Amino acid sequence: MNTARRALLLILLLSVWPAYSQTLIVIPAESQLTREFIGGLEADLPLGPLKVVTLAEAELTSAPERIVTLGPDALDWRLQQASDVHTLALYVNRGRLPPDRPDWLQVMLSSPQPVRQLRLAKALVPRVQRIGLLFTDKSSDQLPAWDPAAADSDLRLISREWETDNPITRPLTDLLDNSDVLVALDDSTIWNADQLKTILLTSYARNRVIIGPAAPFVDAGSLGTTYSSAMDMALSARRRFSQPWQPGAVFYPDEFSLRINAQVARSLSLPVPDEAALLQHLKAEEAVR
Repeated sequence: MNTARRALLLILLLSVWPAYSQTLIVIPAESQLTREFIGGLEADLPLGPLKVVTLAEAELTSAPERIVTLGPDALDWRLQQASDVHTLALYVNRGRLPPDRPDWLQVMLSSPQPVRQLRLAKALVPRVQRIGLLFTDKSSDQLPAWDPAAADSDLRLISREWETDNPITRPLTDLLDNSDVLVALDDSTIWNADQLKTILLTSYARNRVIIGPAAPFVDAGSLGTTYSSAMDMALSARRRFSQPWQPGAVFYPDEFSLRINAQVARSLSLPVPDEAALLQHLKAEEAVR
């Protein structure tokens, strides 16, 4: 093909590309996380032209090929729009899932996948048999998702409810006395700055390990967690759009990362793992299941 024809073809492609392949990304506000996520979408195998708007600017004046929303508020905005454009909602937890999901929607959860957390617990505490789950009325609906994960990992689940009108110490102490490892659910009523000190001190006084609920809590004192970074979420989103559409599907990111608190491991007389090697082990284990 000669140079003139190549140039003409390029002009034609560029002229029609946005009409059929533009991706609209609705973000709550610009941040380091959103910049990293958008950079991940653009890397290697781009989805085509990206139009990024904040929630305050968002409107559907024309139909893009696909829409990506970040956060529960952006999802709420999308649900109010009269459009059947395929939409992938990210950074949403189970508590914010719409009860009736339209066929044009798929949701990628922001919390760690239960089976990954349990496999991590087994890798860090080899003799673990009983997993403790502390929940409130806001997270009780998460419990059924942990049953198949426990069966997959050959672990027994022990759960206790915290009725928030009462102190957290009683159900927490009872749970710790009857389990080997405390694994955090996605519940901000429990896992917040007001409760964290009590949970950490009570757990480590009984030589109990805490897994999760997210990377910042590892820095604060839990032993470790799997989590999906902005790049992990972007890679998972790109892969999802290359697959057949599953109406109303809810799933976890395919890609994930790992964070370990080596100081906590040493204080509990546990071996400090090589993070990179352990991450590869967890991914290899997932690949063969």
